[in-house]
Amino acid sequence: MTRKLATQHEKPWVHVDIDEMNEAIAVDIIGGWIFRHGIQELNAVGSRASKEPGIHDIVVAILEKALEGNHHRG
Repeated sequence: MTRKLATQHEKPWVHVDIDEMNEAIAVDIIGGWIFRHGIQELNAVGSRASKEPGIHDIVVAILEKALEGNHHRG
């Protein structure tokens, strides 16, 4: 649904499946995407913590690292 709405409203989106890649790759993908699109507000969606314990902390860590290095990505 998120992908459909983002496309419909011509908003950039990226799908990162942290079960399919290591943290460093997720950080690089997200950081590069944020930089390329000049993202100022971010909507992150995914599994609920009640269904996947620990997901919140994992996502926060990835986003913090992506934002820390964002000034030199491209």
